[in-house]
Amino acid sequence: MSNISLRGFDNIDPSEITIVQDRINKTLKKIDFSQLDYDLLKINLKQHKHSGQFLHELKADLFLSKGRALNAKSEDRNLYKAIDDIMKKLLNEIKHKFKKD
Repeated sequence: MSNISLRGFDNIDPSEITIVQDRINKTLKKIDFSQLDYDLLKINLKQHKHSGQFLHELKADLFLSKGRALNAKSEDRNLYKAIDDIMKKLLNEIKHKFKKD
């Protein structure tokens, strides 16, 4: 359950990466993995400087077993808000696509 790849986070302080990982894992714990299995969660970060502040652009790909994938995008000046937003989008996508009838 912990196959997570963070790309583009090279310039982020290690203490911030720990917080990012904690936020990701907090959301992953909300997913019922007895019905759904994933191979890899890949999150790519691009930073753009606007008006003296960084804009954090995130793209997430959740690769599920059986060749399926879910995608989400988010951008915010606050990295933690962007992480929370992208994980919320993935969680909602999972609930929508795999809701129990």
